Amino acid sequence: MTHQTTPLLQATGILKNFTKTDGSTLEVLGGIDLSLNSGETVCIVGASGCGKSTLLRILAGVDTEFHGKVNLSPIITERGFSYVLQSPHLLPWRTVLQNATIGLEIQKNLHQPTIDAVESKLQRFGLNGFENTLPLHLSGGMQQKAAIVSALSANPALLFCDEPFSSIDLVSRLQLLDTFKHQCTNEKISVIHVTHNIDEAIFLGDRVVVLSTHPARITAEFSVQLGKYAHDPIQCREASGYTKLFRDIWEALRNAL
Repeated sequence: MTHQTTPLLQATGILKNFTKTDGSTLEVLGGIDLSLNSGETVCIVGASGCGKSTLLRILAGVDTEFHGKVNLSPIITERGFSYVLQSPHLLPWRTVLQNATIGLEIQKNLHQPTIDAVESKLQRFGLNGFENTLPLHLSGGMQQKAAIVSALSANPALLFCDEPFSSIDLVSRLQLLDTFKHQCTNEKISVIHVTHNIDEAIFLGDRVVVLSTHPARITAEFSVQLGKYAHDPIQCREASGYTKLFRDIWEALRNAL
């Protein structure tokens, strides 16, 4: 991938505290610096409850109660960004296709060619034949696929992902990872992706960032070079250095507890 010199996103000195019920303070994020280049995917891994989702919400502007700075490139202002959560958040009265085109409606870009493009995405994500189905009649995994297509269909410059594949079965997840990465690469969508899964982080990420427990700090960062295996979540394990990279990330996670 070709990356621009100026970061698409630059976070500096991100500090976040929570006040507990007894009045004491819990320091959640202890000063985090993180950048994202255009066309890049950065995966954030860390123990449960360490603050990964909190950091993601701050970077996305959902949580504004923090210290530090988050600077976004004008490209994000022009194209916008999307956010995918752990659980699907679909409007129950809208069909799969209607949910997937919400972003286009907001952009006032809902025309037959853009609708055709969304239908093509639904097909690639295994939802062909379910375009006119309400979320109630879909499995949880299919609802999550619809939510991912909805996020991608708005053609964002940046996609924030909070463990969007964690509730999907292994076979479907491997197929979905392949399709997801291909889609983001082709449409030049940059990604900040939170996950517990080291294999997933290595396959999707250009860089993998490890967070410590409270207060969360970046304790390690790894560059991912998979070469010709970069577009297959199974074959990527055959890439030179894959096993060592997995072990190094695992050790960094253990040491960060």
